[in-house]
Amino acid sequence: MIPTPDGKYDRSDYVAKRVALREKNPLANLPYVIDGDVCVDEICGLDLDAPVHTLVDPWLSKRGQPTIMELWKGHEAEIGVVTSRMLLSMQSGMPDYDSHQLQLWTLEHPAADFLPIQFLQNVSKAFLFQPGEGGAYSGDGYVLMGLVLAAVLDAADWSDLDQLQLTFE
Repeated sequence: MIPTPDGKYDRSDYVAKRVALREKNPLANLPYVIDGDVCVDEICGLDLDAPVHTLVDPWLSKRGQPTIMELWKGHEAEIGVVTSRMLLSMQSGMPDYDSHQLQLWTLEHPAADFLPIQFLQNVSKAFLFQPGEGGAYSGDGYVLMGLVLAAVLDAADWSDLDQLQLTFE
């Protein structure tokens, strides 16, 4: 988005592109919604600078799932400061998933889906760098961000996350 002379952002072109993209696949354009922060606040009131475990852990516990802090036992200092802003800007320090391991699992379970919690259970818990102090792609970071959105929107389950709630008109 380009700022107008008064320092504000004209989102008319941005909104038009988003509406067109939404018709194809609502979640595929999630990064466009989130890019620029202002849109996330309008969608669900998400505080991008809150540690994600404070948002996700109660939601996971309520569903009988291990919490982020439990999954990252031994790395609580790093995961405890990871925010949505870090996840979205690829600055969390989380590694990406092991594509070979996932390929083997998929071949062994051709009719099953590898669920988001499985990605988080299986990703290496060793950080590539201290959160906020570097940059590296992490698909698992986006998986965790999906759980943040499910928690903030109080979806009953990851699969119940209403993707259309993530857009605006």
